[in-house]
Amino acid sequence: MDERDEFGAPAPEASGSGHAPPADASAERPPPPQDERAPARRGRGRDVVRTVLIAIAAFAVGFATGFLPQWQKARDLSTELAGVRYDLEISRLQSTLGAALAEVDRGNYERARQLTSVFYVGLDGLQDRVPDAAQSAVIADLSGGRDEVITLLSRAVPEVRSRLAIMYTRYFTAMEPLGRQYGGAMTTSPEDAPGPGAGSSDAAEPEPQPGRSGS
Repeated sequence: MDERDEFGAPAPEASGSGHAPPADASAERPPPPQDERAPARRGRGRDVVRTVLIAIAAFAVGFATGFLPQWQKARDLSTELAGVRYDLEISRLQSTLGAALAEVDRGNYERARQLTSVFYVGLDGLQDRVPDAAQSAVIADLSGGRDEVITLLSRAVPEVRSRLAIMYTRYFTAMEPLGRQYGGAMTTSPEDAPGPGAGSSDAAEPEPQPGRSGS
């Protein structure tokens, strides 16, 4: 007869009855099987990353190899173009001043005044672009006489021609490559030019002409 407790439930069997309690199921579960393909997948992943890095490096080297020479060439062409434009501006101003001088010779002082004003405006644009200190000094000196020259042209004073001629020679000698190469004497004004018959006191006397005896 089964023994029951005071509440009528079957009493637990004694430990010595030979029946062991059920063991924990998790303790008897075998470990999950290891995936033998995992190391191979990790190796292939490293190979893919290495291949991508090598491809990126090769692309960067190829891009630099093709881009740098083209960039240097474009930079050289840009520098050369800037130099050509600078030389053209130098020549354009020289031609403008020469045209003003020609208009004075024709008696067209108003047109000469307009051309001289254009020359002075261009001269201001060159002030900060000239590479040589001597050229900058010449430009500053020429610009300093702007008001006086423009006034003389406005009043149609004939003596302004000598001023324009001196300006032309100074500009040509300082700015044009040919003028810098050969220099050139400065055009003197009529006031500074030696008069006719002027010379040194020790000038040689004229030789007597043949067939004439001295008195």
